[in-house]
Amino acid sequence: VLARRVFAEEVYFELPAEKWNSKVKPVGEGNAVQISPDGAIVYVTSTDGTLTGLDAGNGDVKFTHTPPQIGDLDITCASGVSIYPGNSSNVNDTAYVAYSVVYERSPSPTSVVVAVSHPDGQQTWVSQELDGVAAGTPQITSDGKYIFLTHNSDFETVGHFTGLIYDTEFVLLSYQDTVNPFAAPAVFHNPAEGYYRDGDDNTNDIFLWAHTHNQLDETVGEGGNFAFQIPVDYVLGGDGLREAIVKLDSRGWQTNSPPAIGNMGRTCFYSVSRNEFRGWIGVEDDTIGKFHKKANADLKSTPNANPDRTLPPLNTPVLSKNESLVFAGRATNVFSAIKVPSSRNETAMEVLWELETTSLVKSPAIVTDDDMYVFVTQSEG
Repeated sequence: VLARRVFAEEVYFELPAEKWNSKVKPVGEGNAVQISPDGAIVYVTSTDGTLTGLDAGNGDVKFTHTPPQIGDLDITCASGVSIYPGNSSNVNDTAYVAYSVVYERSPSPTSVVVAVSHPDGQQTWVSQELDGVAAGTPQITSDGKYIFLTHNSDFETVGHFTGLIYDTEFVLLSYQDTVNPFAAPAVFHNPAEGYYRDGDDNTNDIFLWAHTHNQLDETVGEGGNFAFQIPVDYVLGGDGLREAIVKLDSRGWQTNSPPAIGNMGRTCFYSVSRNEFRGWIGVEDDTIGKFHKKANADLKSTPNANPDRTLPPLNTPVLSKNESLVFAGRATNVFSAIKVPSSRNETAMEVLWELETTSLVKSPAIVTDDDMYVFVTQSEG
């Protein structure tokens, strides 16, 4: 673990003072250690699908949850957790945590979303089985009613974007793309607008995601990024949801991770192929630079970035709290702080500083609320 001063050149410390430690099942790529919004529970997902809840104050194990077993199928997990904090004004609207697991059916695995109550970890719901392997962490809408995720079938070559109705057996939306598989989605709750063509008046949660690398391709294949919002006038059971999925941009890049979204849903950044970055810097009442247009900010490969590496970085970019910087690991052993262009007239994203690491950074960085420090973990511990 490294902590770095955000606007300085030095590593602040290398060995944080340990407050407590707790043993959990093995944690791998895609799993997460995440604290609940109320600061009470630390949630840990493990490679075998176990979800552990730890007391944030002392590290005691509050609960462990194991997904339902189907026959003798192996269960795997490369998901973090999404947390719905509940509605304090409605006693029947309780907080819950959702994550995805995969049942290793051969040759056609399936995935489910599992939900447990917060903070006691009692299973509240399991979705129906979905084709293929879940990509990352499912995302919950701001009202807790729906859960959206991407998953990839046919040996992870076909992408799916699916919306589920929480606490029911029903699927709200099912969309399939045969061009390439999908990376995991990101969500921005209650945006100022849908920042794309014809999305101006929609303040429903916006979901953004993009194509990821097809393991059958030797080079970077066709890429595209997507947006979805539930339409303003949508009535449950009605039509029009599939048409609300917008393919924004078809370009020669792909990603391995969700984007970082900020600026009331008008700005986003992707880590993309060839160790590069693409961004959309949005402004209110804009008509030319929205998400369906070509990215208006980018960071091209640099000598440190090793342009021969065609695959994208493995971790999600993270915005500083004041949204002036993007933090991300690269496709090589480098962690970067990248300046966000301050105006439309600037298109090049500049590296403020870089930190050479001993292994790849695969997990999102954590920035303190005062923007003073950024914490980074490396894949080899």
